Amino acid sequence: MTLFESERSLIVLDCGIKFPDPSFESSLLTADFQYVIDKKDKVKALFITHGHEDHIGAIPFLLKKVNVPIYGTKLTLGMVRAKLKDYKISSKDVTFHEINSNEIIFVDDMFVESFHVNHSIPDGVGYAIHTPHGTIIHSGDFKFDQTPIDRKTTEYNKLVSISSKGIDLLMLDITNVEREGFTPSERVVGEKFFDVFRKVNGRIILTTFASNIHRVQQAINASIAFDRKFCILGKSMINTVSIAKELGYLSFPEEYQLKQHELKNHPLEKTTIITTGSQGEPLSVLTRIANNNHKDVKIFPNDTVIISASPIPGNETLVNKTINKLFKLGAEVLYEPNHRVHVSGHGSKEDIKLLINLVKPKNLLPFHGEFRHMKHFSDLAQSLSYSKENIILAKNGAVVELNNGEVKIVDEIAIRNMIASGSEIIEFNKSSFLERKKISDEGLILISLTFDPEKFKILAEPRIKTLGLKNQENIIQKEIESAIYSFFLKSPKIENTQKLEDKISNSIKELVFSQYRKYPAIFIQAIKLNSK
Repeated sequence: MTLFESERSLIVLDCGIKFPDPSFESSLLTADFQYVIDKKDKVKALFITHGHEDHIGAIPFLLKKVNVPIYGTKLTLGMVRAKLKDYKISSKDVTFHEINSNEIIFVDDMFVESFHVNHSIPDGVGYAIHTPHGTIIHSGDFKFDQTPIDRKTTEYNKLVSISSKGIDLLMLDITNVEREGFTPSERVVGEKFFDVFRKVNGRIILTTFASNIHRVQQAINASIAFDRKFCILGKSMINTVSIAKELGYLSFPEEYQLKQHELKNHPLEKTTIITTGSQGEPLSVLTRIANNNHKDVKIFPNDTVIISASPIPGNETLVNKTINKLFKLGAEVLYEPNHRVHVSGHGSKEDIKLLINLVKPKNLLPFHGEFRHMKHFSDLAQSLSYSKENIILAKNGAVVELNNGEVKIVDEIAIRNMIASGSEIIEFNKSSFLERKKISDEGLILISLTFDPEKFKILAEPRIKTLGLKNQENIIQKEIESAIYSFFLKSPKIENTQKLEDKISNSIKELVFSQYRKYPAIFIQAIKLNSK
């Protein structure tokens, strides 16, 4: 999320989520909205560059705090509407404005123009934001694809026309600044698909990001070309394909699409499955197939699995586990970097240089990068004759001031890590989530007991509750109860309640691990009560 603030108005650009760690697969990090909430009377518009989750995923949470009109392209707004529906927010309660390529959008004392860019999802745009103190171009996520699937290249003429009036700051995507050359065209992947489909005799299972609609289109095209029917599996893939087809971004003859229940009766060699799971997500279709627990799809020795994506940093272990399991089940697996079945949606070094040379900005501010990316970008920019003073390396929370063509960091806003919890957002605390993860994996035992400290004996039957220990709970509860009675019979008198609880907890941990190889979280409440 990026904010553009003038004396009278505030524009929000993108509002996404990310996964904090592969082990927190059900948790989502969002932006900290506090600054926006504090200035909600100034917030005039939310502009979206494209429909990826890291750019639209937190919009439902923002709308619960701030009522703001949303601007974006046709597909992007379609994805946003679907996202709002997931959170039971009616689109009728939100003002949407579909961007027209030739339109100038006036937002109080600022005005905004858009220009088409290529990315791994159709309908992406960058924005030119004209403020009272200068003009900023935000590239959005981009690459220069000279042969895009939809034949829509970057709007070079418009970008150059806007830039000819002078650009004070270019904010640009540097995800692939470490890669040499230009990022290959999406069409390269389609050519590889055709080559693979031509050679493979068995079933093909292909996974990619659901939002990569052009990739899905190319997989469908290859299937039809070699007389295969295809089946779309996975909630996000099904939803995205439905939206894209309805809005005209995806096309295919209906007779070539199989329903999930039709898979078992269709010849394997005439079947393609297009599904989710390219990142090894634990609940995804491909992971369930690899774990041999999908109800309709089992791996056969003649199957070929194509993983048409690169692992997001941090997901490598999950992806490698999936690949290994698929090989063990007898499938042939094609994946990056061993096979050319994926290209990035982000520009490499030469794309970045080209954008800078087209725009010719006075100042540069990179985004989408870790510190090493920033360092490489700074070196690249200096090779294009930019001085260090004109290369703004800003971290999250930085306040960057544009004043009469001069750009500098002037302040920093404290940014909290926020996490989506149900329909609300709360501050993210890693230690509490590690504890939650442990409970999920190892189970939880709750014990309440009353004892006489003088006689050191239990006064009533202990209350025991176990969670996350399926098929073992009744047995474990009886064993724990027996262990507690045994402890009071054999242990020396312990007067300190905390010490007593710790001793009982350790005893139960040893019991559960020796019997079930589990380390559950154990919470004990021991209540002193003198008996008569």
